[in-house]
Amino acid sequence: MRSDLQSLSVGDLNLSKYFIVKKLQLLTKSACRIQRDRDRPDPPQASKFAALPKIIPIDWFEPDYWNKLTVGERAEYMACGIQVVLPLPEHCQTWDQCREWKRLGKAEFMQKFGNAVLAKYEMPTEADIKRYQLLQKDNTDSDEEDDDDEMEE
Repeated sequence: MRSDLQSLSVGDLNLSKYFIVKKLQLLTKSACRIQRDRDRPDPPQASKFAALPKIIPIDWFEPDYWNKLTVGERAEYMACGIQVVLPLPEHCQTWDQCREWKRLGKAEFMQKFGNAVLAKYEMPTEADIKRYQLLQKDNTDSDEEDDDDEMEE
């Protein structure tokens, strides 16, 4: 018999079959762990998933995170529409509370629960968005002028 294999009898179960088990499988779990070296490329490779999804309900974001986004980022999400899908946590404590809001229409849900959720999120005004768009346009124009100046030299 090979030294790395062990034959086990199951004769006490009145079976005439034998099982062959590798001794290596009998090692403890800690002995079977494999040391892995992580490859960290220099410079780091850009991720394919660096951008956040665009069409999502606003309550997917924590209010603190949303409020720290730039006006431009918030405006991009708002352009796809603002939607609230869950009420505040205090309205989700029991099944009876959940039944109260889960079958409401969109308008009724927003009136009863959604506006309280939206109150936690800072929305940019139309004036803020226009100011942001003007600044972006000015930055794009000045970048193009700088590129033209560099080409002439």
